[in-house]
Amino acid sequence: MTPRLSVIMAVRNGAEHLEDAVASILGQSFGDFEFVIVDDGSDDATPAILHGKSKSDARVRLIQNKMNSGLTRSLNRALEIARAPIIARMDADDISAPERLARQVAFLEANPDHILVSSSYRAIDGKGRTLYVKRKPADDYCVRWWLRFRMCLEHPATCFRARFPDGTPIRYDESYRVAQDYELFSRLALVGKMAVLPEVLFNYRVHDANITSTRKIEQKTNVLRIATANQRRAFEAGTVEALAPLMQSFMLFAPAERGALRPVVDALTRISDADIARDPGRRHWIRRQTAEVLAHALLRNGGGLRDPGFLVAFCATARHLLPALIMRNLENRNVLPGFLESHPTVG
Repeated sequence: MTPRLSVIMAVRNGAEHLEDAVASILGQSFGDFEFVIVDDGSDDATPAILHGKSKSDARVRLIQNKMNSGLTRSLNRALEIARAPIIARMDADDISAPERLARQVAFLEANPDHILVSSSYRAIDGKGRTLYVKRKPADDYCVRWWLRFRMCLEHPATCFRARFPDGTPIRYDESYRVAQDYELFSRLALVGKMAVLPEVLFNYRVHDANITSTRKIEQKTNVLRIATANQRRAFEAGTVEALAPLMQSFMLFAPAERGALRPVVDALTRISDADIARDPGRRHWIRRQTAEVLAHALLRNGGGLRDPGFLVAFCATARHLLPALIMRNLENRNVLPGFLESHPTVG
């Protein structure tokens, strides 16, 4: 019988954490799934581990690439084989909480207008020690707002439908070796709603072998390309052009320049004002996120904090956003009490 869910994973030489990752899926409270795993040409103990899992649990469907094909192609191969109407992603070095699949499947089945759901997560190091916890529920508006500037969803923590609303199978764009998740999710946002659940249902492992660590330049180049395309769909051409220095600093390609400060602040203010006019009830949330984008790009990534002259100019030019920036910093540090939280409740 067709399972309700297909979990897909691609792995290459992931033996170090593979046992824990696979066990976290096979031990889920939700059991009606198949686990499609693509071994992408591994030459360590990965094939032996996966063969053992496929023999001991019939839900594991093992596919072996004859040679290394890369993550994007391997995930598409898994999608071609997957049979269920809902897909859950998993990586070979992460750990899913026992209730993850049950919670995400229930959400998508109860919300047919949503095409994707993710969850809050815990970042862990190579030994499983907690680095930090991101408990930031987001409804569709919040996800869509952030996709205009950067990827805001943890790829292996997502669960999405197998087909677009018109029935077309969902596939990754194979021209993207990295940031393929951001490109796909940007397309999904055009046809369906997305959400991030408040529960911490996923442990995301941060270590030197992450794709974002080994291919940083390619990753950031692709992210910039996708974000710019998203902005062109959302904003007029002049605004996109004015945001270019901000995005360059955001991606660590260029230091913040004082001459670009005024156009960038003006462009973000126009965007913020337009967003608030369309949804006044989100005024404070919009202001805080706008302030965070500006400060993260120009002060942190762009080096503005190390330049006293730029910092003075920043405070003068963006003074109307400084209260929102202070509140956002307090929120990120978990200082604000619950009733001041700007994030929505996602059921």
